[in-house]
Amino acid sequence: MIEIEFDHKALMQHSKVLESLLVDMETGGSRSLVAGQKSLYSAIRRYMAQAETELRLLTIGSMGLPNDPRASRYGVSRDKVKSKKGLIWGQIKIFQPKTAGNRTNTYKQPRKLDQNPHQRGGNRVPRSARTQQMLDYGPRDRGFILRFLEGGTGQRTAGTRNGKLHGNRGSIAPRNYFSRASNAHVEQVMQNLANKIDAKIEELVNSGKMTGL
Repeated sequence: MIEIEFDHKALMQHSKVLESLLVDMETGGSRSLVAGQKSLYSAIRRYMAQAETELRLLTIGSMGLPNDPRASRYGVSRDKVKSKKGLIWGQIKIFQPKTAGNRTNTYKQPRKLDQNPHQRGGNRVPRSARTQQMLDYGPRDRGFILRFLEGGTGQRTAGTRNGKLHGNRGSIAPRNYFSRASNAHVEQVMQNLANKIDAKIEELVNSGKMTGL
């Protein structure tokens, strides 16, 4: 999970305007904002949502997911922009099981035997029901695979027999694909966000809807 927050002090020219907005939000909530403050608050939430989408797409691109025929890119999600007690934040994350979908996967990996069933050799053993279930996981359900690649797993076994673990399947080392891909683009996304906020404040100031500079 990668959170997006903006630091009003980074916008030196308009830091007082943003600081006043956040203080008023903390003391009276967003409903207490008036005139230019309300317009700025709505714009910031909109820009934050755009920043989430931008970071999500850049992350998906860096992870190589756009070309995944099983559409694992849908396992990377953007959350709703939230605000509370003078803070406004958003995030992108990997889908958790309770938020995953139930759409099945329609992609079938081509096999040489399908193209030439009369060839010699090749794996002719029918797939087990469990293997087929794994292959049929829908795009959003594939988030668990992304979590395995991100954080790794402990030692895995097939079960127990006579009170003992058996069927050692090894472990998966953490690769941090998601965090490295998203962190690589955060600075770029934050700069774009700051530029949008800066331009909005200039617009409100020039129209006489915002004072305090």
